Amino acid sequence: MRILREIHGSENNERVLAVYDALFAMQSSQQSQLNDCLLLCQKRVSIYKALNGNDVKDMRLMTYLNDMGYVNLALKK
Repeated sequence: MRILREIHGSENNERVLAVYDALFAMQSSQQSQLNDCLLLCQKRVSIYKALNGNDVKDMRLMTYLNDMGYVNLALKK
């Protein structure tokens, strides 16, 4: 992750977002990793909005927000 950030100059990049997507996919199946999953969800939304604007409303963003909702539900928040 650090290398990708250095190559692209910031974290707001599609490749970095893809890494966060993969990390979420791996950790979301483990109940013990749900707090980390919530942080990953927040990071994914943040990067996606930085790349596409705050007013974007599309299926990819909705998927990220749904994932965040499911993790919150699992954490009983």
